Order: sequence, then C-alpha cells, then structure tokens
Amino acid sequence: MQALAAVFDISVADLQRIWPTDEKVRAAITEAAKRYKQIPLTRLERASDLRPFMGADAWQVDHVAGLSEQQEDEIAVLEELLRDYGDLWSEIGPTERRDAVKTIFESVDRLQAVGLYVAAGLDDVRLLGPGFKAPLTMEVLRVLVSSASQPQLTALREKNRPIRFA
Repeated sequence: MQALAAVFDISVADLQRIWPTDEKVRAAITEAAKRYKQIPLTRLERASDLRPFMGADAWQVDHVAGLSEQQEDEIAVLEELLRDYGDLWSEIGPTERRDAVKTIFESVDRLQAVGLYVAAGLDDVRLLGPGFKAPLTMEVLRVLVSSASQPQLTALREKNRPIRFA
C-alpha cells in the first residue's frame, strides 16, 4: 500500500478510503446546482482585462482565509478602487477609463506579487421586493482573491437568498 501511495503521491489512508459512487457524485452535483449559482471567473492578468467588468451596478470582493495583514490591506485598497471608479464609470471619458483600469490593476499587480491570484466575473442578480411591478436585474462584479497555488476560477452564490443592502 505504501509503494502504491508513493507512486500516486497520495496517502495510504486515501487508498483505503471508500470513495463515493458515480451515482452519489452526480446526485451531489445536481443538488448543488439547485442550491447555488456558479459564476465563472476570469484571471486578471493585465489592466485591460478589467474593462469588461467596470460597468457593473454593484461590486463584491471576497478572499480566502489565512491572509496576512498586508494582503488584507491591499484587498481593501482594491475594493475601494473598484467602488470609487465604478461609481464614476458612466461619467468619465475613454482616457480616464483607461487610467482607472491601470490604477486598479496596480493593486491587482501588488496582490499577484505576494502570491495571490485575482479573478473576476459578472453575476446577474434578479431583485424582487414589495412595490416592484417587475423584477429588477442588477449586474454584480464578483472579485475573488485566492492563493496562486490554488487559484479559484468559480464563485458560488446561494440561489433564492435574500439580498440585504447596506
């Protein structure tokens, strides 16, 4: 068992583990698809990668746990820049927009320099509420900062969960 584990670079406990059947895996995937919306994310590698995301109506920045204070500070800078420029986006011209994405990417670049991976995606959220004649659709920019050694290219959002506004 130890020789097999070494060949496959896994533990002996993993070899002895009882793995779920394909049927159980499919059932779990189906249940997760009912409960969660999957939001595909794109790695931000250059400033111009940000441009398609900047017209969003709202922004959410999340990150993995266990980051340093410096990393969390830089994530806060990124979130603030996205909010500030996002609020102004429709009012600024092409040159200012280009400068904005370059400024935001400087923060992304600093995060990448310390071993983090920054990805973004758009999520259409339907809002219903008292007094709404029809659902309101809102585009939300989802940014996820993860470890470069375990990059995350998907965000999940629980379906049918009430949204609270600050």
